[in-house]
Amino acid sequence: MNKQEYILFIFEGLKTEPIIFENIKKYFLQKKEMNVRQDIIFCYGTVIYKLYQEFFIDGSLDKDLDLVTILKPRNKDSEIIKPSQVSEIYLFFDYDSHASNASDIKLQSMLKLFNDETSDYGKLFVSYPMVESLQHVKKEVNFHETIEISQKEYKKIAKENCEKEFLHFNDYTEEIWIYLINQHSKKANFIVNHSFHFPSTVIEQLEIFDNQKIKYIDIENKVAVLSAFPIILLDYYVINFFKQNDNLQMNKDSNE
Repeated sequence: MNKQEYILFIFEGLKTEPIIFENIKKYFLQKKEMNVRQDIIFCYGTVIYKLYQEFFIDGSLDKDLDLVTILKPRNKDSEIIKPSQVSEIYLFFDYDSHASNASDIKLQSMLKLFNDETSDYGKLFVSYPMVESLQHVKKEVNFHETIEISQKEYKKIAKENCEKEFLHFNDYTEEIWIYLINQHSKKANFIVNHSFHFPSTVIEQLEIFDNQKIKYIDIENKVAVLSAFPIILLDYYVINFFKQNDNLQMNKDSNE
């Protein structure tokens, strides 16, 4: 048997992100070509700006460090896994500009460094302003116009401004996911290319951040609401999966 191959998913939160992940796995994120694989979920428990401090000292990168060595994730048998056993790493964190140690410069540095899932650093996906952005969609509201301040109260704001069916992440159906993938993918394209249509190419995380900063953060101290979870699917399947799947109907929803 081949050596065990792990895919590491690192979440900021201890509760919400794992719930979303377990639900989305019912319909996506299955790489069937892999015969031997185990997903490892690791909850970091605090903001991305703390993780920045693990790698950067006075703004300089410690090149001797890697995520697996720092975090020491364990497999289902409680064995600490080695960096050589990990084939891909995905990180999910919030923008969280209201955090006491928040810094756009720090986040930009992390996005530049954490830009390859097969590297020792993995690939970072950011939700703006927080993970609850996934549910912050109301069908009678043009989603490309939904912008918010990054604040602790955002969780409540998102819940008060979404469809009832989007409230509970563990109850999402494939139909709900398809709708939300559509909306957030088009929103990412709007942020970067000012076109609220399903993108034809993968939109990189650094592109999204740079455009968030120029168009929203620096102007209004707000962000365009966007979830990391639908965007990872564009990256994971390299767009073609969605283009070829007639059931998704990605460009045919009514919210244009």
